[in-house]
Amino acid sequence: MTPELEAFDLAEVYSNAREPLAQEFQPVGASEDERFFAIVNHFKSKGSAPDGGPNADSGDGQGAWNADRVEQARALVAFADALTEDTGTDSIFLMGDFNSYEKEDPLQEILDAGFSNVSAETGQHSYMFDGQVGSLDHLFASEAATESVSQAEIWNINAVEPIALEYSRYNGNASDLFRADRWRSSDHDPIVADLRLSGAEDPEGGEDGSGDDGSAGPPRGPGNSNGQGHGPGEGRGHERVDHPGNGPGQNNGNGNGRHG
Repeated sequence: MTPELEAFDLAEVYSNAREPLAQEFQPVGASEDERFFAIVNHFKSKGSAPDGGPNADSGDGQGAWNADRVEQARALVAFADALTEDTGTDSIFLMGDFNSYEKEDPLQEILDAGFSNVSAETGQHSYMFDGQVGSLDHLFASEAATESVSQAEIWNINAVEPIALEYSRYNGNASDLFRADRWRSSDHDPIVADLRLSGAEDPEGGEDGSGDDGSAGPPRGPGNSNGQGHGPGEGRGHERVDHPGNGPGQNNGNGNGRHG
């Protein structure tokens, strides 16, 4: 516990969100120098705006509860720094639903602390609200962790899919459209990153990440309509013939969606 972390009343800071959850990993066959932390987060959403006070929607596009998300970001940085001081591991990834778009204040706190937004560099989106897309979900890497990232992408299997496919609508429609597959398995898209760790053995399988069992990660397509990333191109119907293709709105901007 560092003085910087002790300065926060963590129970109060995360009273309306989920506390960060950290797990340290060490690759098989690698030394302790290859250890890294993955810290999972879920900041306060933009919904249920109070009528006044610092968390009211100021109309600047960041939605309600921005002050609380900023404080949660500051506490997260202090927590990450405390882990490094306690364990000596300086390779740290921060991930999850930050309920903040790329240019918003909470994420600036993390960037100012020296982390890089790996997922933002893909130029892809992870969420759609009211027909507009952007990213509330992010993967940040410390300077030491950034060196191990070989590539990253956002796998667009959820955000632009019809909500009728979602597990929450199982047995909720006259025609049951739910399927136990990856489509609309959440309302947010997952972020996938490949790490190259110097001391680890190469996994069996091809360059596409598939193994002997035929399993595979997200498809490596030609990228989104903005020409960036490794994901499937927009409007291509993904990889199945009965799929209607991606939905409307490709502004990929900093909207003020109210859901998270």
